Amino acid sequence: ERTKILFEGSAKDFVNEQAQMLLQDSRFESVNYLVLVRNVPFLSSTPPHVTDESAVPSPQPTRHFHEQVVDNGSQYLRVVGVTAMRTDTGLNDSGFSSDTLRNDMLIEFRTIFLELLREAYKVQLELGELDENEGNTFDVLIDSVDLALNDVQYHAKQIEDWKHTHSFQFNLRRSRILGVSHLEHFPRSVRSVNSSASHARRFINQHAQADALLVLAFKEGHAMAEAKLRRYVNRVDDVADETVRETIRLAMEHVLKESDSQVVEANRQLNEEICYADLEIILSHQCARILLHRLIKFTERKAEDGLLSKKEARAYLKDFRKRIDHDLKKSVATCLAEENLSDEEEESKNVAALVEEEEPNDGVDEEEESITEECKVEES
Repeated sequence: ERTKILFEGSAKDFVNEQAQMLLQDSRFESVNYLVLVRNVPFLSSTPPHVTDESAVPSPQPTRHFHEQVVDNGSQYLRVVGVTAMRTDTGLNDSGFSSDTLRNDMLIEFRTIFLELLREAYKVQLELGELDENEGNTFDVLIDSVDLALNDVQYHAKQIEDWKHTHSFQFNLRRSRILGVSHLEHFPRSVRSVNSSASHARRFINQHAQADALLVLAFKEGHAMAEAKLRRYVNRVDDVADETVRETIRLAMEHVLKESDSQVVEANRQLNEEICYADLEIILSHQCARILLHRLIKFTERKAEDGLLSKKEARAYLKDFRKRIDHDLKKSVATCLAEENLSDEEEESKNVAALVEEEEPNDGVDEEEESITEECKVEES
């Protein structure tokens, strides 16, 4: 009993600290805190308050990424160093074309960025922010990096990984549609009167959730890779020539702009396809899911330290995993269905109100027409 009290006390502190950090993360600015309270144990019923925005730490995936990138990023530092030396040599050798050097450097930096992006997705998976077995999100992101690398290295193209991500996403969407009602292509007013409407809504909600989580992971991966690339370039301080350093900086900024353009495209699709209310529901449950994954890691560490017995740890871990595998999925489906239903009810009320407004006018018009006809008869 004493160990249980000690564990739950430390778990409460841990969960609330993690929740405070997550709610300060730009990804989760629009989160319904009640969703977290309902689904995450030990969480305080009142949301945490941020008193000093300047003290907000970097998101955990970014901090973790800065610490763990394949041998501390030595291979990437080596490539950046080689690029610097090649540029130094090229700028002082009249036999090299400046355009050739610039293009070669851009290819190097694009390759570095995409390799960093691949590792960023792996870190998200490791931290429980991506589920390898749900929605194929991780596989889609990794495959899009592979195709973008092929474009960069063999066709000297810019970074266009969202194009490939969107293509994979579209094909997955088609595969889900096969054998399923095509009602998602029709307006909501048509779907609502069909006998398969509830099934269609569930399908559309799952599709919206998968799309939102894909874009969320895509944006976070790009933010992580951009930050890491800046750190790498800033560490290339062994180049004495100011012109060379400026050339390197300009190449980096060019690649970062290409990354930003991909994030803009991903955001545009998200805003076009998913309404604000649905997005808030999806993000709230994703935030809860991340907290539960971190709580699982915390519990495993406490069990290893001997604060919990194996039996007690198994019981806690079973409950936490059930919340992820069953309760959260049921909760997000229910919330999305209720939101859609309320939208449909509101739409029906608006239609009914319009009909009521039109009915009195129709009656007045008919009465006026009747009086006019009577007057014509009398005159004749």
